[in-house]
Amino acid sequence: MALGISRTFGFEPLVARSRTFRTAGPISAEDCARLIFVRAGSVLLHNELGVQQSNVGDVITLGSNAMFGYEPEGFVTVTTICLDLDYVIDQVFWLHAAKFTDRLEARTFYELEYVKPAQLLRIGEHRTEMLAPWLDNLVALGPDPRKVDTGDVIRKQISA
Repeated sequence: MALGISRTFGFEPLVARSRTFRTAGPISAEDCARLIFVRAGSVLLHNELGVQQSNVGDVITLGSNAMFGYEPEGFVTVTTICLDLDYVIDQVFWLHAAKFTDRLEARTFYELEYVKPAQLLRIGEHRTEMLAPWLDNLVALGPDPRKVDTGDVIRKQISA
C-alpha cells in the first residue's frame, strides 16, 4: 500500500484516502496516477529522483507505474488521490477537445505534456489548509457502491 491507496475496490476512476504512517513502505509502483498531499509530519521519499524530504504543505505527484517508497520521520499523515489513467486521458481529451480527433491523440498529448515519473511540489502549508475541506470531501465520498451519484459529485468537486 503506497501512502494510502489499495486497489481492492474494483474499478474506480478516482479513489481518495487519508492515512497516518509510522513505518516505512516498500518501493513499489501502482497502475494509476497519484497526488499525495502531506498534511502532517514529514517523510523521506525514495523514487526515481533519489531521496527527497517532504513536509507539511508538499504535494507529491506520481505518474502511472512510477516507482516510489517512503520512510516517515516519526509519522506522516497524507491524503492520496489515485486517478485511473483512462479517466485522466478522457479528462484531457474533453479539456482540449478542439485539438484532438480521437482519444489516442489525447493520450499522446498527455504523455508528452503532462507525464513526469515523480515531482515534489512545495505549495505551502497555507495552501494545503485551503485544500483541506476539498480533500476531506473527496475522502468522505469514497468508493461506496450505495452512493449512486458519487461519480458526478467527484467530477463537480474536481472542476470547482
